[in-house]
Amino acid sequence: MTLQDFEKSLKTYTRRKPFLPFVVSLTDGRQYIIDHPAFTFDGGVAGHISEEDGLIDFSFDEVDHFEVLQPEAQV
Repeated sequence: MTLQDFEKSLKTYTRRKPFLPFVVSLTDGRQYIIDHPAFTFDGGVAGHISEEDGLIDFSFDEVDHFEVLQPEAQV
């Protein structure tokens, strides 16, 4: 993913009203659920604190894609 796409996508997902949980899929197959908008990103890196995974951090070049978490998938 390009730096520009990374930042544009994160702005869209984190500023959505109302906030909708989303999934970050990395190129190595890892996936993280972002379940609240307390999220930070700048300069091509992002960080989020998850109750399940603790500190999640990744860079733009690790991201394959983002997608909204479907309501039926939330547990």
